[in-house]
Amino acid sequence: MIARFIPAFVNGFKTMPTNAIPERTLVQQLDQCTVRIESNSGAVGTGFFFAVGPDGGPPVEGKPFSPLVITNKHVIDGATSIKFVLSARNPMGQVQHVPFEFPASALDITTHPKGIDLAAFKIVGALTSLQQQSLAAEMTWLDGSIIPSTETFAELPPLSDVVLVGYPTGLWDHINNRPIFRRGITATTPHVRWQGRDEFLIDAAIFGGSSGSPVFVYNEGSYASRGGIVVGTRLLLIGVNQAVYVHHTTGRLEAIPAPSDFSVQPVTGIPNNLGIAIAANQIKSLVDAALAPKGWQPYQLAGISFNAAKST
Repeated sequence: MIARFIPAFVNGFKTMPTNAIPERTLVQQLDQCTVRIESNSGAVGTGFFFAVGPDGGPPVEGKPFSPLVITNKHVIDGATSIKFVLSARNPMGQVQHVPFEFPASALDITTHPKGIDLAAFKIVGALTSLQQQSLAAEMTWLDGSIIPSTETFAELPPLSDVVLVGYPTGLWDHINNRPIFRRGITATTPHVRWQGRDEFLIDAAIFGGSSGSPVFVYNEGSYASRGGIVVGTRLLLIGVNQAVYVHHTTGRLEAIPAPSDFSVQPVTGIPNNLGIAIAANQIKSLVDAALAPKGWQPYQLAGISFNAAKST
């Protein structure tokens, strides 16, 4: 699958005012696909925007959609309130970064039905608030169209180039509300279930705060396939980072969930740059569970619709 993004300002219009920014490249749009999550349980982690259509699959461009944020369960586990910041443009085209804090009970948090370390929450309240302030939310929505099929996933070898987007150690550009990119490779064959679970390893610099980071295969210009070299750019959402292996000073190797903590603690372990990612095929079960209690409830206030990833 070769994917490209079109502007995702969630304003329902393809045309943009003369003072708006021009269409961005694929990788530039990934710069706004994540959100930094702070929970009052003391953790900081990463979430990513995920849009769902009426059948639980990819939305239809220009139509209402259900807006979710997907992260790891352990990032928000035990929290009674959650903070995050959304970017938006005012009618003059100026970007504002709007902080939100919601009780966890107001976000319709859903955890994975099989106990996998994934969770989703709905941000309808935040989007509604922005619209009431005449602000157009500015983010890139991921959807099921960039999750590889079973066949495509099975073709991915170890040493595939990957990109993570998130907030290692909670670090971010708080002035511009932007995340940090990290590069790496798949350290195991992605479709071969690591330790019998729907997981695979990535070789990348993973630190606390990277929990919930989307893991992409990103190839620009060309990439290898079973049939030879393919000319084009490819973006696939293949997983969600959940933990990193840490080498303790005692010599013990342990997998540690990777949210960042507010408190200052002595360092007793060193990340060995092997992250554990949950395979993206588990997102579908999470989304189905998130929609099950009330059914598909699209965000359909005036002027709000979906501008999505395109496959070509």
